[in-house]
Amino acid sequence: MHDALLRQRLGRARFSPRERKAACCTVVGITAVVVTVIACLTDSVSPQQAIALALAAGVTVFGGLLGLIVPDPWTAWRRGFRQGCETALRCQPGNQDADDDTMTKHHRENDKRSG
Repeated sequence: MHDALLRQRLGRARFSPRERKAACCTVVGITAVVVTVIACLTDSVSPQQAIALALAAGVTVFGGLLGLIVPDPWTAWRRGFRQGCETALRCQPGNQDADDDTMTKHHRENDKRSG
């Protein structure tokens, strides 16, 4: 009983493997940022090396945060691709006189597939 209440209160019991990997990537990136700042403050690296370290650390943090923010990248990509295709169909020059019923029917069919 206690476990069910805890799970309900927190939302989820465990992170998925992809979320764990993204969290680890974020932690490694933040650690690299801290190390880069300390190395720059102590003048133990050249300016070119500091820039290289900062770029690598920034990309690592950004990648980890992006992995945590986007819940399912494959689904997001498919939905974005579909929305782009629908927008391209609507914006074609010869499609200005398209019947609204056709577009509504097409849109309903896509909603049924995605839901």
